[in-house]
Amino acid sequence: DPGMFSSRAAFQVHIRNDAGKKTSVGNFNRFRKYVMRYDIDRVLADQSDQCIILVIRMTKIGFEGPDIRYMVETLPRNDG
Repeated sequence: DPGMFSSRAAFQVHIRNDAGKKTSVGNFNRFRKYVMRYDIDRVLADQSDQCIILVIRMTKIGFEGPDIRYMVETLPRNDG
């Protein structure tokens, strides 16, 4: 499909704590070429339980099929 090489995607994740404070990662206005999709693969916490760690799976168009890469984003818990 010749149109698949014009694909692009962006992501942004918003997390709101119980107190209503919102934290975000990513930029929904920054598109990357050849990316078909982003998915949250895992959600973890650091040892001190102060940060949330998101493992984001990025699926791109490769020469021999889908190419999967991983990104890690961290967010402070902001429980207060």
